[in-house]
This record gives sequence, C-alpha cells and structure tokens, in this order.
Amino acid sequence: MTKSKCKIGWIIDGFNYELGVMNYKFSSSKYAILFFLTFIFSYTFASNAILNDFQQEFGIQIILEDTFESTYENVNYNAVLDTQTLNNYIQNILTAELKKYPKSYFEKIGLKHIVLCTNLALYSQKRAAIPDPIKNTLFLSIENIYGSTYLIHVLHHEMHHISEYAQWQDMFYVWRKWQRKNTKQFTYGTGGQFAYIDGNEMVDWYKINNPELGFVNLYSTLGPEEDRCEIVSLIMTDAERPLLLEFMKTDKYLKRKINLSLKSLSLISGEKMKYWKAKLKP
Repeated sequence: MTKSKCKIGWIIDGFNYELGVMNYKFSSSKYAILFFLTFIFSYTFASNAILNDFQQEFGIQIILEDTFESTYENVNYNAVLDTQTLNNYIQNILTAELKKYPKSYFEKIGLKHIVLCTNLALYSQKRAAIPDPIKNTLFLSIENIYGSTYLIHVLHHEMHHISEYAQWQDMFYVWRKWQRKNTKQFTYGTGGQFAYIDGNEMVDWYKINNPELGFVNLYSTLGPEEDRCEIVSLIMTDAERPLLLEFMKTDKYLKRKINLSLKSLSLISGEKMKYWKAKLKP
C-alpha cells in the first residue's frame, strides 16, 4: 500500500457521524486494502458509543476533525488519530471531570463544542487548551506528554475562562472585589501571555507552591483572570486540592479568594454554596 495523503476527519452533530478519507492510493494487494478498511471501521465503531454517551450526558458536541476554525487567528491543531488515546481521554478525564459540575452548568456558561485535538498552538506557542467563548468552544490538546493531572488542571482552568465570559462578556473583566482580596502592595503582571514570551518559558510558572500570600503559583500572579482560574482548577482537581487546603491554613488572603471563587461558581451555576463548599472537603 502506497500513500500520497491520508486525512481522517470527524464531526459529531447530534448523532450524525462523518468520516472522510482523501487522496489515498492503494497497491494491488487486496490484503493491504482489507487491512486499511478494517482499521478505518474499527476506529469508527470503537469511538461511536463513547461519543454518543458523552453527548447524551452533557449536551456538548465533540469535534474531532481539524477544520473547525477558531474566532482567533493563528490557532492551529491536528486531528486525533490514536483511538486508544481518544477513548481514554473522553472516558477517564473529560467525562469524569465534567461530572463534577451541576448538569445545567454547561448550558449556563454557553459551552456547546469541545474540539479534541493534538499539537494545539497559538501562533508558534504550543498550548494544552484554548478557550473560545465567542464560538462557545473549548479546544483541548490531549497528548499524553502533558500527563493526566495537568490535562485535568488545564481543562478546569480554561473552562472557567468561558464561565467568566458568560458572566461578564469579558475574559479579562476587572473585578474590584477580587482585587481587594490581595495584599495592598501587590500588583498583577501583564497577563498569562507573558509566560509564553521567549525566555520566560524557563520559569516554572505552574508549580503549586504558594509563592506569596494569596497565590497558588507564579502563573496566577500574572493577571486576576489567571488567578481566579488557577484557584478554581485546584478546587476541581483531586490530585492538587490537598495543596490548596494546606495553603488555606496559613494564608488568609488565599482563603478569602477561595471563598469568593466558590460564591462565583454558585452564582454562575445557580447551585447553592453548599454544593461547592463540599468540593473542599478532604
């Protein structure tokens, strides 16, 4: 079997599935053709049931083709071609983590599409996730190189950006009440994009170490919107929550911001504070 170009693209819309294979040249070997067709159909049927179950439960469309265009220019990514990685991510990360939210949450924040992909990048900067609230979409790059804990963390982080957009129609809203929870001398940096500037990638922005009063890591010091999303990520990520609970014991500024984050989640979701406070139980 000789190949000039192969592209497998999926998009799930309701319960209609499309599979495209283009410009593929086969040798005369019937076994090669049979092998290829077996691969294609096993890929199809291995994922259909999992995708069906996910969409029925959350009402969110999963997009697997690489032609969905972001609102923002220079967002690039590739389709996922590894069935095992795809199925594992949907079942063990995406489904498991979204179950932590009230059922109505995703409708309230306007999340309608999740693009699962690989090699996600903004310009040339590699990203694990990119929120696009204008298109009600979250892009998630699911490579194993990131590790499951980070993939879970970034899922909650970027989804909270979409939540804040639903609340304020702005992912960079200046919330004065939040600013007042910090120490008087603290000033935020120039935003999360600062971490991706050449030279800054050597800094461990994401290490959870309570580097100063009120903050869980250095990345959260770059902007108030990143600060809020990092705190929500730690509230929702099982492997990282114990660190947050430990920091709260001695950091009153962080404790105040955690309480305000819980109130924000309650307001966005319509669920009582009791629901969200339960997330902090050891």
